[in-house]
Amino acid sequence: MKQKAEQFGNEVRDQSGSLRKDISSVPIPRQGIGHAIGVLFKAFFLFISVIITFALVTALIGLIFTGAGVLPLKNFFIHGFWQNILAWSVLLLFLVLPVIGLLTWLIRRIIGARRGGNYLGYIFGSLWVIGLISLFALAASISSNFRTRAGVSEDIRLTAPAGGRMIVKMDDSKPVYFDSDWMGINWHNNGPFFDLTEDSLTMNTVRINLIKSNDSSWHLHREKLSRGSSNAEASSLASQIEFPIEQRDSLLLLAHGFSISPKQQFRNQQVLLVLEIPVGKKILMSPNLDDYHWFDINRKRWNNRGMDVEWNVSGDYESSWDAGSEYIMTENGLERTHKNMLKNQDEDEDRPVRPDSSENKNPNGEYRYHKSKTAAAAANIPVPAAIMEKHDPEFSTILVLLTQLG
Repeated sequence: MKQKAEQFGNEVRDQSGSLRKDISSVPIPRQGIGHAIGVLFKAFFLFISVIITFALVTALIGLIFTGAGVLPLKNFFIHGFWQNILAWSVLLLFLVLPVIGLLTWLIRRIIGARRGGNYLGYIFGSLWVIGLISLFALAASISSNFRTRAGVSEDIRLTAPAGGRMIVKMDDSKPVYFDSDWMGINWHNNGPFFDLTEDSLTMNTVRINLIKSNDSSWHLHREKLSRGSSNAEASSLASQIEFPIEQRDSLLLLAHGFSISPKQQFRNQQVLLVLEIPVGKKILMSPNLDDYHWFDINRKRWNNRGMDVEWNVSGDYESSWDAGSEYIMTENGLERTHKNMLKNQDEDEDRPVRPDSSENKNPNGEYRYHKSKTAAAAANIPVPAAIMEKHDPEFSTILVLLTQLG
């Protein structure tokens, strides 16, 4: 029995020793500050990814709902099979695909899906690179349509206005174009395009230059301008611009703008009017001429490599005249007279009422805000109590007592 007990004790001792070695060999994860910082960083980047994904998805949904305002514009900039293919490639691969990829990655991280490989990332990355290449190719193709600029000049015969004074204004008798809310934004007549529909694009890129005439007659030159891939194409597009001008004695009526069709395509069409004024004659520029907005799209090359499209708005151009003002042509050039339609209108609205105006008088001929002085008040004589009692009996009694004590 003693030997069996010793043998059993030795076996227990050996098993406990081996168990202790096995437990000590198991790696214990470190729970230090480094591990906590790593977890915080992962949570922070995951939170940022959620915010970015939500913003991109929201922007994509907004683009889908507002695409109706942008889709008609495609017909005026993009034409041909390859430009349409490139445009759809940019939309799907360059814009939509990153949102889908980021959303897929976020969902897999949230549900804890295992990473089966990097093939999905390679596919998304390759397609996005194709979309990026399509973007540069589309930009180069569209920019080539604005390579050159040409125009068509026309001389319009004018008769001398009665009294030596001409009024230039937009024709209000013809249909008026109203500024539409492009992409849901009210541009207040300062948008890139005045009106946009599926079959027409209305523009008001019109400029009026006033110069001195070389003789005693009035002259008007109308120049229609357009850009194109060649001089022939630009001249053909410029000749298709319809901008009617009509003279009625001393009144020169201009159109509100001109329309172009998807077949013509947008090529920065413009209308330049040069009005020659004889010396000593006057001209009045109507306030509604301020609705014209001129801008240029200039295509530049740097060392014959690359392309740069420069957008110059009308604010960079200092006109020699202001809308709503009258001018006279002198030997030294155009000079403003004292007549300003806008200024006079503002002064009439802000002018205070004069004391002798009829609207400031009451029926008795006295001023509305100034009571007339009686003879007693002018001579500093106390007002009789009988008169004061008609207004305030208590006040008149006190006043009589004070006068008697004095």
